Amino acid sequence: MTSVVYNSIMKEFKNWLKKEKQLSHRSANDVCSRLNRTKELVGTNKFNSKSVSKLESLDEFNNLSPSVKSQLKRSVKLFLEYSD
Repeated sequence: MTSVVYNSIMKEFKNWLKKEKQLSHRSANDVCSRLNRTKELVGTNKFNSKSVSKLESLDEFNNLSPSVKSQLKRSVKLFLEYSD
């Protein structure tokens, strides 16, 4: 996926978060930021039902605080909900 396509999808995702999940602009930005961090950890921007398991198997992920781990997993789950 090209960066232009990815950026377009992220913009649509952010709008969906605000409209469908009633998140504030700042909260929607935070979710997108966490999803980008997850993308860097797992090495792909193609998320699926196995993405959380892959994330949890990474040492780098397991060294994070519980709250950050929760936020990263939530960002993937929200993106998967959006993608359906």
